[in-house]
Amino acid sequence: MVELFAITPFVFAFAAFVMDMRTLVGFRTDLARETFALAEVIANETQRNPMAVVMAEAMEEFKSNSAGTIAVAVVTRGTERGAGVPCVADQWCLPRVALVWPPSPDAGTWEAPALCATAGTGLPAQGQHFAADQHVLPNETGSGATSHQGWISRNMRPNEWWVVVDTCLDPTPGLLWSKVSGANLFDLSALVVRKRAAWGSVHDLAACNWCSTP
Repeated sequence: MVELFAITPFVFAFAAFVMDMRTLVGFRTDLARETFALAEVIANETQRNPMAVVMAEAMEEFKSNSAGTIAVAVVTRGTERGAGVPCVADQWCLPRVALVWPPSPDAGTWEAPALCATAGTGLPAQGQHFAADQHVLPNETGSGATSHQGWISRNMRPNEWWVVVDTCLDPTPGLLWSKVSGANLFDLSALVVRKRAAWGSVHDLAACNWCSTP
């Protein structure tokens, strides 16, 4: 009996740790699903820019379990293959960021994330092209193409546009345990969750009245 009482705190601690890890895994799964949903919602809209409203709702939802940053970009076929080198019709071309959100890093940040970079640093600035070795789609560098000229994002149609969402979440220390006990016994904050999702619009770029740089 003495031995049972002696190990009970460790059993509860281990159970709390398992619950926190399960919560974190579920959190990562939800983030993956929801990030693609965010990109799709924005890509479906052509008459008014939904970025700010959609991102504000997403940040509010993520706030309960994390600090973090979020950024979104409209990506189109660019005009350059490199500095001063114009694109050639019907051949590969570097993708270009036509529009971005947030307008300032603070607008895409919640709960003072300590381990996530400033919002938007994973994407080029508005009006800029992606670098030759900079992927747009998740895992694009592992697509089998031997060079970036063969990547999907380098072969966009002139009237094609994608919505790309970059998210970085710094999980709240303790997650479940801190909510139950009020103590941050397990600090899972070092397990930063980074996610990029991209969704191609079914609409032509010409039909979107807010997609271009003002």
